[in-house]
Amino acid sequence: MPCVLPCCCIGFAAGQFSSSPVQWVSCPTYLISGIPEKAETSQLDILCRLVASPSLVDAAHHDYGDRLSTYLLAACELLGPYPYTRLDVVILPRSFGCMGLANPNVVFLSPSMLCGDGSMAVRLAHEISHAWFGLLIGPRDWTEEWLTEGFATFCEDIILGIAEKWTPSDITERCGLKAMIRWQTLSAELKNTEQSLQLMRRDQDKSVEHVVTAGGRESVVAQPGTVVHNALRPEKRFMQMSYLKGYFLLYHMACAVGYEAFNQLLKSYASRYQGCLVTSEDFFGLFFETFPETRLVCCVLCC
Repeated sequence: MPCVLPCCCIGFAAGQFSSSPVQWVSCPTYLISGIPEKAETSQLDILCRLVASPSLVDAAHHDYGDRLSTYLLAACELLGPYPYTRLDVVILPRSFGCMGLANPNVVFLSPSMLCGDGSMAVRLAHEISHAWFGLLIGPRDWTEEWLTEGFATFCEDIILGIAEKWTPSDITERCGLKAMIRWQTLSAELKNTEQSLQLMRRDQDKSVEHVVTAGGRESVVAQPGTVVHNALRPEKRFMQMSYLKGYFLLYHMACAVGYEAFNQLLKSYASRYQGCLVTSEDFFGLFFETFPETRLVCCVLCC
């Protein structure tokens, strides 16, 4: 099975499942050559299907049957060629502890995403966007988790707008409303979260690497990106800091240069860094390279 790396996770589901009718979606995809820099693109048919327990497969098809191919095509329109050869969306049992989880070729969704009216379908857009942000491109340091979750949160609204054919006024109104709701959520979390858990970038002083000295004894030397800050804090998994702070950073950048230009930047970013591990500096560097006038504004504000 061709698989673009780096992948943040690879998962599988075991059990008795049923499948909705298979869909074939013609969209651009990468022809994996083993060398990311030499990967070519082509128009291929991507196999898409919904998989769930027999008791849920009809409900899954009702909510997501028509949206699966539409959202995939919308994501390709926004971000470029799809990195994989298929897209299976698996509705897992209630014991699944997340709303969704993206893996190469397969997306896991919680049964709580089945509402009967498709109102939670935005989660599908979020997980599909992880094919680019998290799987095709991964953070060099997982302290910078916003490079996956912040991007996916930002892109979910745009993918939804493309798929649902929102008008420009719809986009302004609905994205503005969601930004207000997210701001309320983030503000409440900031008030109740200690400062150390609000970090979105690496703390070089806390990163360590074991090296062997000439005398044969191990010593600890600080190295950037070798330790994920707060990775062992159990409360971190219930927080939305990386999602929302990352989203608002991208939202601010998009408002500064315009959504159309910023969306094109996202596609260029995915193309340039496909198959790579990146840092915040890589994305910021591309942003200032594409929009040099914003660097001047930043310099003026900092003076």
